[in-house]
Amino acid sequence: MNSTQQNYKQQKAQKYEQEAYKAYESVSGKKLERNKDGTYKAQGHNDDLDAFRHAYVSAAVAQDYTAFISKIAGDEVEDKEMREVNDPKSVIWMSGIMPQEERLVPAQTQEKK
Repeated sequence: MNSTQQNYKQQKAQKYEQEAYKAYESVSGKKLERNKDGTYKAQGHNDDLDAFRHAYVSAAVAQDYTAFISKIAGDEVEDKEMREVNDPKSVIWMSGIMPQEERLVPAQTQEKK
């Protein structure tokens, strides 16, 4: 991929992410942090905002392109996040190795076991 294509891809990703933050504020009633230029700061990790953003972006990509492209792009993001994460529990959870019933229990509860 050349630099022009990479730049376009990054701009589209940022556009979708900003739209997702705006929609999340509207749906949740929560105010999100913004940069001085008015854009939303990157925020939300392994929480309801993160899940909403992922779902919103996936739907937007599917609408603008195809469900297949959305699936490929979503898998790429998840794979990248798994490689970057330092928390072994997150890697286990994201890879699907952790039993389903434990994935449904909040992390604070799991640590008390």
